Amino acid sequence: GLLSFRGQSTLLNNVTIELLKPQGEPQNLCAKIVPGGALAASCPEAQAEQKKDSSSVAQFKTDEMSAQLDSYGSEARPVTIGPRLGTLVVIVSGSGIQKIANGKIEETLSAGNSTWLPAGSSTMFSNVSGKPWSALSLSFEDK
Repeated sequence: GLLSFRGQSTLLNNVTIELLKPQGEPQNLCAKIVPGGALAASCPEAQAEQKKDSSSVAQFKTDEMSAQLDSYGSEARPVTIGPRLGTLVVIVSGSGIQKIANGKIEETLSAGNSTWLPAGSSTMFSNVSGKPWSALSLSFEDK
C-alpha cells in the first residue's frame, strides 16, 4: 500500500494492527488522520516538536491509545525512546535501524517491521544506514 504523512509518500508493505479493546471516538491531534475531524486547537502544525534533523508530530488519539509520527534525518546518531506507556513502534520508512537494549543489539528493523517497548523501558535505536527514517509510535493506556 501507499502511506502518506504530511505530503510525504512512502511505499510500505501493509501493516495491520488489530486493536482488541473498544477505542472510543478517534480524534485528530496535529495531523488530519480522521476524515471530517478537525485538528486539535491546542496543537497547530507550527507547534509540532522539531529538532535539528528530526520532528515529532502527534497524529491522533482514542480513549485507549495515541499515535505519533517521528521522523529522523540521515545522521547516524542514536535515538533513545523511553515510553511512559507500553508502545508499539512501527518503522514507516528506512532500513538498518538497530534496536539496542542493555547495550546489546536485539534486532535490526526496516520499513514495515514493528517492535514492542514496555512502559518505563529505555531503548536505543541506531540508524546504521545513514539515511533518513521514520517511525509511528502507538502508545496504549494501561487501564
